[in-house]
Amino acid sequence: MLKKRGYAIAQCQWAKVDAFDKELTELVQNPNNYDKLTRPVCAFITFESDDGYIEALSYSKKMKWGFSGDKDPVMEGFEREQLLGADPLFRAATEPTNIIWENRHIKGLPFCTRATIALLIVTLMLVVSFGFVYLFKKTSINASAQFPKVNCKELIETIGNNDTLRDLAGMEYKEYIDPEN
Repeated sequence: MLKKRGYAIAQCQWAKVDAFDKELTELVQNPNNYDKLTRPVCAFITFESDDGYIEALSYSKKMKWGFSGDKDPVMEGFEREQLLGADPLFRAATEPTNIIWENRHIKGLPFCTRATIALLIVTLMLVVSFGFVYLFKKTSINASAQFPKVNCKELIETIGNNDTLRDLAGMEYKEYIDPEN
């Protein structure tokens, strides 16, 4: 039933999905189904090496053909186990791109609208960040041009003593504060 529900989701058949949901809810709420529903039947296993992965797949391959045709020397002395009364079956997982995504049903104009809005937001953020960088850089350039670096030792050697330098600085300050006088 879950496979049929997954197929209905993949095909965007929402009426069937709702029907499966109701059926599943009734099944789960029935106390007689507790043992059947709480028994684990599937596990996702991650192997640390390819060797374990290959052995698990070959184990399932040998189980399909039974013990009579099993003449593989690697499998000799290998004791087959059952889990919860059933023979384990190992299969390779599908690629992650095959996962059924919940937003897969969004197609056409709504999809284009969402993609356009996302693109506009990213573009706006880039323009705003460029504006801030430009503004801060321009402010920095203006500040460094207004107050250039001065080598005081050369200035004192050129003008003379500190008194003359102080008088000239005072005159320039007065001209800056009150340029008309």
